[in-house]
Amino acid sequence: MLPGFNHHTKGIEKRRQRIVKALKPGAAGDSLPKSLWDGSRPYKWRRLHPDEPSYTILAQMQRDLSEWIHPKHDRWITVREAARLQSFHDGFVFVGSECQQLKQVGNAVPPLLGHAVAAAARKLLKAV
Repeated sequence: MLPGFNHHTKGIEKRRQRIVKALKPGAAGDSLPKSLWDGSRPYKWRRLHPDEPSYTILAQMQRDLSEWIHPKHDRWITVREAARLQSFHDGFVFVGSECQQLKQVGNAVPPLLGHAVAAAARKLLKAV
């Protein structure tokens, strides 16, 4: 893998930086003080928890990363981190703009899931 390939993320404007900093690991928007968030759409803001499974990776990440905040750093997750959550090997390179890369990761069938389904199908076909 090339060092840092696909390991970049969108910038965060100042208002959103304050919200991101206020979220504890595993917390969502409904935990924020009213001065930062009006309480609408409680899952608009979600920080991943370092010891729990990730939220589902979706193609909509390319529009808004506020549901995928890094568990320890005050930033969105990167394309590479999203790909790792989907079980892509670090040697897999995504091409295109960052938005296109996030969409590719979000639309993908996780490789380990695809492998498990194929193995089960193979076993069933051999039994016939």
